[in-house]
Amino acid sequence: MKQYHYIIIITVLLLYLSSPCPADSTNVEQNEANKTEEIQANYVQKVCSFFRSAQTHGLWDFLTFCSVVFGAFMGYRYFFYSKSNIKNLNIKKWLSEEKEDNTYPLKIRIEIRNYTGQSVVIFDSFFILKKFKPDPKASMDEQTGRIETRYPSKYGQIEVDYLIRHKESVETWIPLEPNQNIDEIKKTLKESFIGRFYFSCNWVGIKPKLQKLERKI
Repeated sequence: MKQYHYIIIITVLLLYLSSPCPADSTNVEQNEANKTEEIQANYVQKVCSFFRSAQTHGLWDFLTFCSVVFGAFMGYRYFFYSKSNIKNLNIKKWLSEEKEDNTYPLKIRIEIRNYTGQSVVIFDSFFILKKFKPDPKASMDEQTGRIETRYPSKYGQIEVDYLIRHKESVETWIPLEPNQNIDEIKKTLKESFIGRFYFSCNWVGIKPKLQKLERKI
């Protein structure tokens, strides 16, 4: 029995001697903290080195140039870029023969229907024919080929801009030279386009917005 007691005592002593003391545990934690601080210091040093290198090689000047170019592009897109379509602002076209109209007996009528959910002012609108001839009496700029488009008001006058409320519509027209092939014009309107219709939209609401539209007609 005494032998077993000796064996138990020796085993307990060995386990005690092999277990880390509190001082050793504290040293391990301190070493880990030092390693973490060293890694962080190296990271900060690398970041500072990168910024110094970027400054030396002119990277910041390049990024500044890119930001200026991007800002100029976005400004151009906002003020001058023309969209080809605006959702729910629908445009319909058809050829109208009006022999009783002695001034413009042949017209392309264009209807603009607003189902966007908000009111819009149509302004600065014109048409440029790519095919067929305009009526010689049409109001147009001979140098640019811009044909004026106007809108009938509720008071019997002709307006150059027009307010279209939600679920409302307005018509305008393009006068054509009457002595042309009617069937050819109808076929072109159905299968292709005879020109481009340009106008600007000023959306009325909490956040007013300006858009330009260019549509093949």
